[in-house]
Amino acid sequence: MQKMINEIYLSTVAKDVFEFTNDQIQDLYAIASQCPLAGGQAVYKARALYALTDKKEFFNNFAICEAAGYAMRKAVTTKSKLPIAGTIKIYPNPTDRAATLEYALPGEDNISFEVMTSAGQVLEITKLESNEGSYTFSTAKLAPGIYYYRVKSNKGIAGYGKLAIIR
Repeated sequence: MQKMINEIYLSTVAKDVFEFTNDQIQDLYAIASQCPLAGGQAVYKARALYALTDKKEFFNNFAICEAAGYAMRKAVTTKSKLPIAGTIKIYPNPTDRAATLEYALPGEDNISFEVMTSAGQVLEITKLESNEGSYTFSTAKLAPGIYYYRVKSNKGIAGYGKLAIIR
């Protein structure tokens, strides 16, 4: 497939020729219609070239791959619910023995602070008493490395970030 795409490209676009023969269009469409998990990068290159002939064509990877027996994962998007006036910061970062979380989350309730490994394993959960203030915590039990933290409220994730532990 990749060889065919390269040949079409070199005989057309590379020579500033933006017209394709019917056979080239059919070949491009046949490759572009495949699941990228099966066809690889050639599928995307074929789609780019085919778009020069039909800008309105849309290839739905989820439907195409599902029909071919492949399961694609959809990206999970999380929207930060951090209010415009809200702030969250940890200092010092990097740290060795202790760090302080400063936060101001007006209008938020049931606020908690979590420290997690890079794999997402929660190591510590602390309920914060108010929607603004500071919380100093020990990092002595954590091995040197990169950790993640997040601040959650009843409205969702209010903020998150990385915390580096050094010794």
